[in-house]
Amino acid sequence: MPAVSGVILGGLRLGNRATARPLPAQSGADLPIPVAGDEAEGTLSAPDPGATHEFEVQESECEGSGILDLPQPKKLGESAAILARARQASAAHPRSASGSSAARARPGARSSWLLVGLIVLGLASSLVAHYWARASVEATPAVRASVEVIEAYLSEDTPEAYQEAQVLCVQLGDLGCQAEVLLLRDLRYGPDGVHLRRARILLRELEERGDGGAASASASEVRARALLALRRGALAEADGLLVGDDWRSTLYRGWIAAAAGERGEALALGEELLGERPGDPAAALLVLENDPEARIDDFVRLGDAHPQHPRIQEALVAALIEEGELLWAEKRARRLKPSMRSSASFRGGALLLRGELLWRRGLPSQALELYDQAAEQAPDRADVSSRRFRLLLATGDHARLRGELEALAGAAPEVVALAVELDLRSGLSRIAAERVEELAARGTGDAWVPYLRGLIARESGDVGVALAEFASAKELAPAFTPALVAEAEFLHELGRREEGVALLASERVWADDRASRRRLLRAEVDALISEGRSSEALAALDLALAQDPADNDARTLRGVLRIERGLVDAGREDLLRVEERAGVIAGLIAPLGRLYLREGALDRARALVDDRLEDRRAAVEIILLSAEIAFAAGDLAGSESLVRRYLLRQPEDAWRGVLLQAKIHEAKGELAEAAESIAAVRPPHPDPEVELVAGRIYEASGDVGEALTRYRRVHHYQPSPEHELRLARALLANDAVAEAISALERTVEGSQGPDGAHALLAEALAAAGELRRAQAVVEARLGRVAGDAAARYWLGRILDERRRREPAIAALEQALAGVEGEPVWLDDALRRLVRALEAGDEPERAEPYRQRLAERGADDDDDAGALD
Repeated sequence: MPAVSGVILGGLRLGNRATARPLPAQSGADLPIPVAGDEAEGTLSAPDPGATHEFEVQESECEGSGILDLPQPKKLGESAAILARARQASAAHPRSASGSSAARARPGARSSWLLVGLIVLGLASSLVAHYWARASVEATPAVRASVEVIEAYLSEDTPEAYQEAQVLCVQLGDLGCQAEVLLLRDLRYGPDGVHLRRARILLRELEERGDGGAASASASEVRARALLALRRGALAEADGLLVGDDWRSTLYRGWIAAAAGERGEALALGEELLGERPGDPAAALLVLENDPEARIDDFVRLGDAHPQHPRIQEALVAALIEEGELLWAEKRARRLKPSMRSSASFRGGALLLRGELLWRRGLPSQALELYDQAAEQAPDRADVSSRRFRLLLATGDHARLRGELEALAGAAPEVVALAVELDLRSGLSRIAAERVEELAARGTGDAWVPYLRGLIARESGDVGVALAEFASAKELAPAFTPALVAEAEFLHELGRREEGVALLASERVWADDRASRRRLLRAEVDALISEGRSSEALAALDLALAQDPADNDARTLRGVLRIERGLVDAGREDLLRVEERAGVIAGLIAPLGRLYLREGALDRARALVDDRLEDRRAAVEIILLSAEIAFAAGDLAGSESLVRRYLLRQPEDAWRGVLLQAKIHEAKGELAEAAESIAAVRPPHPDPEVELVAGRIYEASGDVGEALTRYRRVHHYQPSPEHELRLARALLANDAVAEAISALERTVEGSQGPDGAHALLAEALAAAGELRRAQAVVEARLGRVAGDAAARYWLGRILDERRRREPAIAALEQALAGVEGEPVWLDDALRRLVRALEAGDEPERAEPYRQRLAERGADDDDDAGALD
C-alpha cells in the first residue's frame, strides 16, 4: 500500500489526543436538570412513560437474544423520576397557571364576538407557546450539555458509546435521536433485528405526530431516516435525505458512497471530515477502507490508536489477511474480543476471521468448527454461509453439504452459486436450473443469474446460450469476476485459447479491486501454463508482483514455475519469502514440501504435513505430499496407502497421484503395471517429471525407442546435465552414436559434469572407434575425481581393448575395489579382469574374481564387451 495523503496521516497521528473521550454518562441525579423554583429559561419535559417502557422492553429482548447491552436500569429509572418531578414542579409554578381559569372566575356576560376572539387568541397563544417552549427546551443548558455529550459518544463509534448515547436520548425524550442511535448500532454492530424494529416504531410515531411535515423534522430524525434507507439498500433515497452539512450527515454520505462502490467520493468525504475532526475513528476508517494507496502501517497505526474499537480492530485483521501478513494477522486476531453489546451477528465476524486464518493454515476441520459457531450466532450472514459451503465443497464433504442444501431457500446469490456448482458436479443440471430460476424470481440475483445460467448451458454444451448469458452478466456488472473467468475458461475449452487469455489480461488491467485482479491473474496464468506458455506466465507474474508484492498466491506460483524451469534458487527464494511473511499456509505446503524433497530434507518436508494429515478433511494436496514423502523415505506400503486415499478424494484431475502410483510400481519392479499407470497420466500441461518417469519405465522395459522419445521431451521442457545424460544413454541404445557424443560433449566441460557423464562419453567414443579420445576423457575425469569407479572401469576396458594388459588389470582392480552396489558394467569388468590375469599366467590371482562371477550366476566364458 503506497503512501496516504497528509490529511489521513495527520488524522491518524492525532488519533489518541484530538478527540478526547467524554466523561461517562452521568446518572439522572447528576444531570443539570432545572427543578421547581429555578430561574432557568425553560424546563425539561419528562419522557413519555410508554416510550420508556418500550425502550426497557426492547433492551430485555436484546438480553433474551444474547445481546447483553442493558443501559443500567437504575440510572434510567432515577433520571426518569427526576424528569417527571421537574415537569410537575414546572406545572405548579405560579407563572405557569392558565389565565383562562381566572377569566372563568370573573362574572359577566359573554357575547359571541368575545367568545370567538378568545378562541382565536387562545389558538394564537397556544401556537406561540408551542414554539416558545420548543425553543426554550432547545436552549436549556442541560439539554445543550446532553446533546454535546451525545455527539461525543456518537463520535467514538463503539457499542459502549452508542449505548450511553441511547440512554441520554431516552432521558431527553428525543425519539429521532433514539432512532438514529438504534440504527447506528444496527448498521455498525449488527445486523440486529431488535434495534431495527424499535427504530422503525420510533420513526413511525414521529411521522404520525406530523407536527409540520418534513420541514419541521429534527436533524436526528432526518439522519435516522437516511440510515434506515441505507439499511434497506435504497442508496439514492438515503443520499437525498441528507441535506444537512453537519459532520454526521457528511459521515453518512461517505458510508452511502462506499456502499455504492463510489470509493473516490467516500475517500473525499472521509478526508474532509478528518480535516475538520482529526482523529475521528469512523472517518479515519472510512478513509483507509476506500483509499487504494493506504498502507498496512496506516491500519496498524489506527488500530493502535483505538485498541477498544471493534470495527477498527476487525478491519485491521482483514487488511493484514489481504496483505498476506498472516503471522501478524493471527496475533491481532487472538486479541479480537468484540463487545457483548454488539449483536451476535457482529460477534460472529470475529469467529469468521479466525476460521479464515485456520483454513489458510491447512486446518479445515478446526476452521469449520469456528464457521459452525459463527453460523449459530449469525445464521443470516451470507459470508458465513458461503465460507462454510466453500470449505465443505473444497474438502469433498459433499454428503453433509447436500443435506444442508435442503434449507437453502432464500440464500444469498453467492451461496446459491456454490449449490449450483455442487449440482453440476453431481450431474444434477435440472436441480441447478431450478435453483437459478428461484433466485431470479426473488429479484435479488443481479449478474449472478445470467452467470449461473451460463454455467448450466456450458455444462450441457449449448455454446451460444452460454456465451450470451456470460455477456449478459458482464452488461449488468462489467467487473463481475466470476462471469469473466467462466467465459475465458469456456473460450479455452472451445479452442479459442488466445481470445480467452486476452480477455483475462485486458480485464485485469482495468480491474480496480485487488481481489478481482488477483483472481483474474490466477486464471490467466493457469490458461498460459495449460498451453505450455510458461515463459509468458512468468512474465505476467513478474509484472503483477511488481504492482502487488503482497500477493502470496502469485509469488508461490512463480516459485513453482521457476523451479520447474530449472531456476531452483530463484524459485526457492520466492517460496521462502512467502513462508517468512505468512508462515506455512495451505497453498505453500505442497510446493515447499516438494522443494525439501528435492533437497533431501525429509524431516523438514514431514514437519509440514504431520499435524495436518490427521485432519480427516485434510486437503488432497497434503495427502499426496505425504505419500511422496513416504515414497522418498522408502516406505512403499505407506506411500501406496496414501495414494489410494488421495485417489478416493480426488477422482478427477488426479494425474500426480497416478504418476506416484507408476513410480511405486517401478520401485517394486512391477514394470507392466508401471507402464500401464504411466500411460494413464494426463497432466494439464507438459510436465518434465512425467516424461522422465515414463522414459525410465520404458527404458527398463526394453522399449528403447519410446524411452528416447520421452527423454527428448524431458530435455526440451527442462534442459539440465542430468536429463542430457539420460538422453545420451537412450541415443546410444538406439545406435545414434554421433548424436550421443555431441550431447555428452555439451554436458562434459573439461572434467566437469554429472556422475557417469564421462564414462558414458568414453563408451560412445569407444563405440565410434575413437579409443584414444575415450581414454583422454576418463583420465581427465580421474585426475579430478579419483574414486569414480565407472570412469576407472572404462579406462581399464579401453586399455584392454588396446592390448595394454598390465595397466588394464590395475585399472579394473581399482574399479572393482571402489564399486558400490551392482552397476551394469560389473560382470564385464570381472570377466575382463579374469581373462587378463589368466593371460598373464596368474590363475591364483584370478580365482577370487572367478568365484565372484560364479556367485552372481555369470559365465566367465561370455564374450567380453557384452555391455555393448
